[in-house]
Amino acid sequence: MLKNLQLKFISKSLLKSLILMIGLFYILSVNSRNIYAYDDDTHFWLSYYLACKVGYTPKQAMLIASANISVDYGLETNPLFPHTIHPSDVRARLHALPSTKAVKKCRKEAKDRNPELKLQQNKRALEEQVDICIKPMLDEEQSKLWIVALNEGNPGVFLHFFQDRFAHRGFTSRLGHYRAGHLPDFLSNDPDKTRKMVLETIYKLRDFMREHWHLSESALPPEPNIQEIMVVVDKFIERNSSIIKLSPEYYEDWDWDVSDLKYKEIKELRRQLGDSLLRPWKAPDSFVAFRIVFEALLGVPIPKIWAYDLNSDGSLNRQICPRELTNITNEHGISVLVPEGKRKRCGKTSTCECFSISLDLGKSPV
Repeated sequence: MLKNLQLKFISKSLLKSLILMIGLFYILSVNSRNIYAYDDDTHFWLSYYLACKVGYTPKQAMLIASANISVDYGLETNPLFPHTIHPSDVRARLHALPSTKAVKKCRKEAKDRNPELKLQQNKRALEEQVDICIKPMLDEEQSKLWIVALNEGNPGVFLHFFQDRFAHRGFTSRLGHYRAGHLPDFLSNDPDKTRKMVLETIYKLRDFMREHWHLSESALPPEPNIQEIMVVVDKFIERNSSIIKLSPEYYEDWDWDVSDLKYKEIKELRRQLGDSLLRPWKAPDSFVAFRIVFEALLGVPIPKIWAYDLNSDGSLNRQICPRELTNITNEHGISVLVPEGKRKRCGKTSTCECFSISLDLGKSPV
């Protein structure tokens, strides 16, 4: 009798797990093209522009931006279907989406320490405690990627994580922000946060230049014209708008996995505006971003875009040839970046040689 009950319980558990996996696979596969190639405007075009303005050469800026965007295309590093049985770890390690389990634990510990935080009116105070709790986890992953950046001679992968800390605020590793589609990735969603991210990216690019090439402060290129840069950033915000914006609740708490508040808002948006704006979810337009950079950097070569294959720790996989990324217009009228051809191992059967695959920036630009 006991054995039968145990088998019945196990069968029900397996069935629930199977249904959950099928449902999740359907949700993600329906939106795989958009999610797989998301945020090209920030991770490549804006990063390329900022690297040029900080004082890197166009070739170095191309390598930085290519390393940055490669995180979303790598076999082991993409946020959707990385080659691992633990995709949440990849999202936490490379995409600044903290562990869902850890966030829930932080929230529980905060409530245990102060039962008043359980009250709805104290929700903001609770999430501030969660912020304090998870910050060291994000800082630790960021520090690891900084070491990888110095070893590889390229800060691109580090910048991907660093920029995602702004875009992914309020979301966790289990499902990321699939319910909100690409909306959190639009620079127009929170212009003030975007401008802060741009300033911090500039500082990190200068920090890398100083530390990697052992330059003194006086040896660095002159600080870029921030006012001029912000004019271009405003063009990114205005011309590549998401049309609709998420309410502040998305960025004020980490409550996605334990509350239906955000899900209710998405349902209301669908009711008001129609499913077409959210499903299939529209991504930032890569060609629009390209035109902004082309106009802003007249006389500077517009680069080819390369997707390098990366290892799960963010380092370069030198066994796989890089692939060029090209702009195509998808069935929803959005220009997205798509890799050309299939992955090929370097060596005799391919046009690239293993020893030649590198993300290193080479000599100092100054």
